[in-house]
Amino acid sequence: MRRWGTLSVLVAVASCSSQQTTLDECLVAWWRAPQNAGCVCPTPAPPECQATDCALIYIDHFDGKGTALSGGVLYSKQLGTMSNSIPMSSRTYVVANGSIQYGGTTPATAATCGGDQLTLSGQGFVHAWPGLSAALDAATASGSEWTSWHVAPQ
Repeated sequence: MRRWGTLSVLVAVASCSSQQTTLDECLVAWWRAPQNAGCVCPTPAPPECQATDCALIYIDHFDGKGTALSGGVLYSKQLGTMSNSIPMSSRTYVVANGSIQYGGTTPATAATCGGDQLTLSGQGFVHAWPGLSAALDAATASGSEWTSWHVAPQ
């Protein structure tokens, strides 16, 4: 009985340590601000602006190859769609010593990442839900402007 207990502890310790990732690995995802902002609609307004649950979601993406995207999408859970309201900006990044440096010339941004949480200079982000991540992958691959792109619910 005592040996089995020891074996269980060793297995648990081994599995915890193997789940740790580096900042570089953890960053590779679509991230969103944990709180949505109010609906800020451009002219002409996309369909999400007509929905009562329209929200602006600020997003960031790190590809693991040195390119980061930032922007915002208008999202409506009622409609199940999103449109980009803040055009995606692209910039390069490098990860070093627990920080991110954008464009090679800006001051380093302190970063921590683990689980579904990312903190950049004290500002928190959470993983985008799988349906939003898939929609963002497809939409950004199609071009820089998109309207009423289908988003699977949370």
